[in-house]
Amino acid sequence: MIGALSEQEVSIPAGSILLEGNLVLPRSCRAVVIFGHGSGSSRHSPRNRFVAGILQEAGIGTLLFDLLSAGEDAVYANRFLVLPDGLAPETVRKEPKAVELVRDFFMTGKAVAAICHGPQILITAGLLKGRRATCYRTVAVELKAAGALYEDKEVVVDGNLITSRRPSDLPAFMRETMKMIHSAAYKAKAA
Repeated sequence: MIGALSEQEVSIPAGSILLEGNLVLPRSCRAVVIFGHGSGSSRHSPRNRFVAGILQEAGIGTLLFDLLSAGEDAVYANRFLVLPDGLAPETVRKEPKAVELVRDFFMTGKAVAAICHGPQILITAGLLKGRRATCYRTVAVELKAAGALYEDKEVVVDGNLITSRRPSDLPAFMRETMKMIHSAAYKAKAA
């Protein structure tokens, strides 16, 4: 990474396990986007490194880590996509390959969870018409214009879509995301 101030391997404690990750902080870093990988790829995949590289070139730090063990990741039903907050969605939505990836996940019934500004990527992909969703308050007008049924709630679940408004909603957001991932109905549908 050209101009990187810091690039290091990190371990994130999660209960009785450690999640392994890669943290890159570019010079004059404005924000950090966290990628929790559990979608059939790892922090080492070329696709994930490509998206992280785009963000790093824009002065945004990245933390890529794996949520699933290699054994868990081998089960196709465990795959899901989380769209982050911050400056990342505005950058990611400009990348056709990233938008196509999101569209593919969504259209095949995989779980897609988006928080704060994350729904902007779903808007660009044309996936929210008629769907119940929420987002950060400054994105609400754009969400409604895309045909979504906006709800000002900490978390909204509509089929395979989970959305939340802001970082303070993370407990509800993660509760519903994990509930969907571990549900028998989701695993059967995703297989």
